[in-house]
Formats: sequence, structure tokens, C-alpha cells
Amino acid sequence: MKIKIQLLYLFTFLFILLKLNAQPVGYNVFEVNKGEMLKKDYQYLEYLFDNLLVAVPLNNEITDYSYENLTGIIDLHENIITPFQYRNISKIRDDYSLYNKNIPLINISNGKGMALFTLGNRILKKITEFEYLKFRPFLFDGKYLSAYNGYCQIINLENGDLIKTQFVEVDP
Repeated sequence: MKIKIQLLYLFTFLFILLKLNAQPVGYNVFEVNKGEMLKKDYQYLEYLFDNLLVAVPLNNEITDYSYENLTGIIDLHENIITPFQYRNISKIRDDYSLYNKNIPLINISNGKGMALFTLGNRILKKITEFEYLKFRPFLFDGKYLSAYNGYCQIINLENGDLIKTQFVEVDP
């Protein structure tokens, strides 16, 4: 009898533990002494810049967040800046002031490739197509950015011109 009770407790404990682990985790932004700032919870939140957040909406029906077609950009009032249709969004670097137009540079993945964008005045502007694997996190001369798609390419940020190379690595 004692073994049956212990097994019952064990199975109950495991059942509760599995149920808790299966639930999606939600994240929010908290303000000291005020609590949650966002009305909804999100599966993923990351500060981008200028009170903008990269976010993946929490959906209780999704159990595997692969970030495919879920990532977007919101502000602290949950206004959608970029729709939740991308796989990944991240900033190229923190010190975007080196870029002479002083506009933040971000890369966005659609699942097939990455593209370079600027985000100024909450307007997203595409600089390249979704054909790159990564962008090198350095600017040189405040005018050029290195992009990689098997070979290192150099993008002129002022006019969008692309200098193609046959080199795997290019440094300033």
C-alpha cells in the first residue's frame, strides 16, 4: 500500500512538472513601482534602440518557437513598427553614430537570407535584398559596410552601390 501511494505521488508530481514545462513562457517589460508596461506577454523581447523592441508574440497554441515568420518590431506602447513576419531582427552594431547619416542599421532575416535595413523616424528602409549570410559589425570611413554571401562584398551606405570581391575576408 505504501509503495502505491508513493508511486501515485511520483506520477502526480511528474504530471504537474510536465504540464508546467509545456506551457510557453511570456516576457514583459517592467517599470519600477508600476509593473508591466506591455499589455501582452511575448515569447521573446530584446531592446533594439530608441525605445523599440524586437518581439515575438506569445501564442499558447505554438509549442515550438522557431522564430519563423514571427519576429517584428514594436515600441513601448505596443505599436507595430515592423510586422511579425520575419525570422530574426538584430542591430548591426551599437555605435551606429559612426555611420554619417546617424541612422541605426539593422539586419533582418526572412529565413532564406539576410538583408540590410535602416530604421529612421520609425520607417524601415531596405538597403539590400535578402541574399546575405551576415553583415560584418564594422564600418570603415563612415560610408561602407562589409556584407558576406560566400565572398565579402562592400556596400556603400550613401548610395547603395555594391563592390563585389572574390575574397573571403576583407578588413578596413
